[in-house]
Amino acid sequence: MTRCFRLLNRLVFFPQLRPSPGVLALLGALTLPGYAWIAWRYPLWDSFQWPRGGWFPPERAEWGPLPVHLAVYLALTLLWMGGLHVALALGRRGERLARGLVVGIWLTASLLLLAATPAGDSHDVYDYLYRGRLLVEQGVSPLAVAPQETVRQAFYRYTAWKRHVDTYGPVWEYASGGVSWLVQQGLRWRGAWAPTAPTCPLSERSCVMLAAYVTGYRLLSILLAGVTGFFIYRLVSREEPAHSLAALVYWLWNPVVILATALGAHNDALMLVWLVGGLLCLQARRPTLAWLALLLAAHVKLTALIWAPLWGLWLWRQQGLGRAVGSGVVALAVGLPVSWLLYRPLGGWETLPRMLQERMLFVANSPWQLAYHLLREQGWPLDVARFYTIRVPTYLFVLLAVAASAWLAWRGASDSPGRQLWRGMLLVALLYLAVGSFWFQHWYVLWAAAPAALLPHGLMARRVLPWLGWGALASNVVYDVLTRQPEPVVSRTALYAGMVAIIWGPALLACAGLAWRRLRLRRLQGVEASSWPSPAR
Repeated sequence: MTRCFRLLNRLVFFPQLRPSPGVLALLGALTLPGYAWIAWRYPLWDSFQWPRGGWFPPERAEWGPLPVHLAVYLALTLLWMGGLHVALALGRRGERLARGLVVGIWLTASLLLLAATPAGDSHDVYDYLYRGRLLVEQGVSPLAVAPQETVRQAFYRYTAWKRHVDTYGPVWEYASGGVSWLVQQGLRWRGAWAPTAPTCPLSERSCVMLAAYVTGYRLLSILLAGVTGFFIYRLVSREEPAHSLAALVYWLWNPVVILATALGAHNDALMLVWLVGGLLCLQARRPTLAWLALLLAAHVKLTALIWAPLWGLWLWRQQGLGRAVGSGVVALAVGLPVSWLLYRPLGGWETLPRMLQERMLFVANSPWQLAYHLLREQGWPLDVARFYTIRVPTYLFVLLAVAASAWLAWRGASDSPGRQLWRGMLLVALLYLAVGSFWFQHWYVLWAAAPAALLPHGLMARRVLPWLGWGALASNVVYDVLTRQPEPVVSRTALYAGMVAIIWGPALLACAGLAWRRLRLRRLQGVEASSWPSPAR
């Protein structure tokens, strides 16, 4: 057992590396073959031949690439941790050169992944582009009408959520419509617009259109990730300049960030731009603008509201109850009309009940999915099982988040108020992922990665969260291989339990490594103290 913890200790606490821009560049360059391998092994064009495939075609998953894929993710994680270690040691030495290297390597890795299929990551980008085309070409609101409820158009077979309205907000729908319109104009300009051609994969011209749409949404996500990185850099450079380069490395080189944006094109990137922009407003002592930014983030994904109690309590602590309430009231007075105006062209607030109801129907990749499956196997009614595995986790998270936010806001701490807020946001995000997220996907780690990037020197950010990211990415690959076999390989109970273990196991082992190291240091300090001669009386 001791040997296992020593090995874990070497992985969690990255070995000493010479802090120089050259070493940082070398570590970043070594990640590029990993991203290139993903693009080579899972090409975008080939994946168009199986509309509902993943990393592999349906029922044709191969076991051979699995260990290589997991090893690539592991190597990317370790190299990123090494780069973070070097960036922390560098501080501000050679920062301009190092900053350019960090951005260049991130951009190169992102562009490499444009050639890879998004289907292994998820089918979300296909839903984005289909609903974006519905809005632009048919004038149909994705918030009010499900894809199967309107006239079908090209790429319908690639979508995943055919019977449900979109679960996002109007800010995303307008951004998605903008991308769809720009891609359409680009295709017309190139003479590649062929809406009447047989849909992909039956027509090569249609597949060219599909590739253009996928690339358009990916480029938007990459751009948004870059803007978030810039905001993070500005926040940290004002608070703790010596850690600004490390914060940039933490965000831009994070494998979860690169894969979620350049591969999956997830719209969480848009939510995080508004969220981190709100933190800039708080840092500039503009709480009303910060609340409006949080409101716009919630109009991308409602998930942004998980941080609202913390922000309110933190402002109360920093500015007093009167000013905190005043800024909130002003933001609400401005935000409600803005919300109404955003929703009105898409069906109004009347679209919210159906969306909220459909959000509460499914569980995935969480302990609550395992509990739901076991309850249903025992014959529990569907409504009761959903109550205990969907509503109860939500109520429990709200209780824990408010309690944790109040404790963090009022406890005495040596850190600056800004870092206290960032730590609280990281804690709330982790609580949501562990307790409140009955529907868990690997890119949800982004919600914790953003506040963690503001604290690149913290133990949780450096030594635990990277392993949660690796576990989440690994679970995605393992699940895809197991569920795309011709015959079931494991029972559903074992599958759900295994996914939870893969996601959370590495992070829990990292926590155990930290605890073992701290315990060992305390024992050594105790031995030294006991061996020191007592002063003469």
